[in-house]
Amino acid sequence: MMTLQTYIGSNGASICEGGGVVEYKEETRVLGERTVPQAALEALKRRFGSRIVESWSNQYRYVDVALERTIPRNSVENALASFPSLSLWDSGYAYHIVSKNVDKGLGLRTAAEMMALDPRGIVAIGDSETDVPLFKAAGLSIAIGNAEMSLKRIATRVVAGRDGRGFKEAADLILSRSLD
Repeated sequence: MMTLQTYIGSNGASICEGGGVVEYKEETRVLGERTVPQAALEALKRRFGSRIVESWSNQYRYVDVALERTIPRNSVENALASFPSLSLWDSGYAYHIVSKNVDKGLGLRTAAEMMALDPRGIVAIGDSETDVPLFKAAGLSIAIGNAEMSLKRIATRVVAGRDGRGFKEAADLILSRSLD
């Protein structure tokens, strides 16, 4: 996220790890812990062996565990039934295992607090189920063209562009103040 911030010239907060880590002006707030998600990962490895492929970024994560989408989601959900304090999110690129009390809505509310802003004055852009709590916390929300239908249904606006082009289209709407 910080790389994207640099490229677009943003100086606001960064919300990372599905809302579990928020950074602003050299302050980092970790809003969860990784002990139980890590234990769930070990249980998944015992059950599925080499079919569980960790994200290369797990070594840098504070709160969640990310897995490549190498097995069906329902298999992971069933295996996580013995971890009722955890949520499983599918970002479309990876599965994320995180404590149920952590999501992007919490991250946005924390970021807004750190920046002394009202979250209702913030516009969120997203494409996956991980963004549902984010959209609910933000004042306005834009789903990109390839977003999941559950997200499009609750979005303030939906743009046609997909992936990076969709993000650009959403950013152009925000910058042109055409959301009113």
